[in-house]
Amino acid sequence: MKFLPPLLATTLLMGCTATIGDTPPNGYECPHNVYRHGDSTGVITQPVVSFVGWGGYWYNNSELSSYHSDWVSLIGKGDLFGKLSEYGVDNPIFNADTYIDSPTFTLIPQGDGGTGDGGTGDGGTGDGGTGDGGTVPPLSVLDDTEFVTIINSEIQTSILPLPQQQGSTLYAVFLPPGYTSQFMATNKYIGYHGMGYYGGVSYTFAILEYSAYPGDNPLISHELFEAFTDSDVLTGYYDKGGEEEVGDLCLGIYTDVDGFTVQKVWSQNGCKCL
Repeated sequence: MKFLPPLLATTLLMGCTATIGDTPPNGYECPHNVYRHGDSTGVITQPVVSFVGWGGYWYNNSELSSYHSDWVSLIGKGDLFGKLSEYGVDNPIFNADTYIDSPTFTLIPQGDGGTGDGGTGDGGTGDGGTGDGGTVPPLSVLDDTEFVTIINSEIQTSILPLPQQQGSTLYAVFLPPGYTSQFMATNKYIGYHGMGYYGGVSYTFAILEYSAYPGDNPLISHELFEAFTDSDVLTGYYDKGGEEEVGDLCLGIYTDVDGFTVQKVWSQNGCKCL
């Protein structure tokens, strides 16, 4: 699903199910019309991706490096990113290093039950498998409006590499355990992406809650596919009818690539999930 307020961001809505399976029946009219909604930005044709860990948690373990190595190894395997060629996206380049920092966050106070049901019940666990949130401890909620400021500060202090040519850079930000954002908590999401600017150069960022990625590459692939094909959440590729992006239309439909489980992505040319 696509939601703009409170900032330009695309979301990972875990309560949805894909409206079509792998292949439509013979003679079935394609129910989706995914097309590009502008011609200036919105598609990262040659993505350059940095994996970024926020918080002291990442200094004390090798998880982020492992995720990075996994995704570097998937380049060119099983045509994973080749599936995006119909949208004008080439294989991404993953920066050789991972980047870790402990920025100062503003925590947003939550009312009674505000984090129990909003961010950690249905949304934080993906499918609500732990019940109504009672077995999941409340998450600390961060202010989304600070994220671009933090990223820009990290670029300025050389913690993060400079964004490449206009619109080609994606900073994939992994939050530490126990944290979510106000936007995700309110809307019951565990990941989203949006756009920022540094020195007049645009870049895309993706924010992932910790529950979204340990051993769960389908959720990482979901945000990567959508960040590449609808980076500014306005002029990229999405289905105008329901405003679902190419990951939303295949939510919950997975495939195996070189031993890794990833989410399939919608192909408008084939009217199916690939």
